[in-house]
Amino acid sequence: MEADRGAIGDAVLLAERALALLGEGRDARNLARLRTQLGTMQLRLDPPEVSEAERNLERAGEELAWSSASPVDVARNDLARARARLITGDLEGAAALSRQVQAAIGDQVPLVRGDALSLTGQVLMAQGDVPGASACFRQAVLAMTGVGADRSAAQQWFELAELLDSVGLADAARDAYRNAAASAGVRARPGSRVEARLTESSRTA
Repeated sequence: MEADRGAIGDAVLLAERALALLGEGRDARNLARLRTQLGTMQLRLDPPEVSEAERNLERAGEELAWSSASPVDVARNDLARARARLITGDLEGAAALSRQVQAAIGDQVPLVRGDALSLTGQVLMAQGDVPGASACFRQAVLAMTGVGADRSAAQQWFELAELLDSVGLADAARDAYRNAAASAGVRARPGSRVEARLTESSRTA
């Protein structure tokens, strides 16, 4: 909840406390999932705590390997590790992990697939391949079309919109911003569309 409302620092502190408590138990899968979430949030701090995040994500990956983790749990961990590598400039490593995620989950989890495609696009942008990045961002839009409306989807749509805008795909970016608003529960006021039409009519009169 703290992360969803933008208080990433508070969320990290709470996750660290939860990890200390859960670490006393024997639930390896949930321990690894929490460690993955902590590492993911550490990457979202400003500035990111990359070294600490990588330690948590690597350890979570080891725990997931011998626990009853699902392919989705593993994919989320791999994706967070890919993002850490992108931040540190290891573009090849980031691209390899992102492709691994896409191959592992296919179309099963649209948000994870969309995030992986977006990350691949960011790698291509960093390498100067704008057409390749644009193609990845378009694929991410297709992957996320039809996802449910929640704050995670809203955040991802918003980030994708900025990426689409950065490569000159203005129409696609506008649609992604609309999807972000819809996923967050933002709706136009009842009279706003009428007002907009009246304004447009007055301009053309």
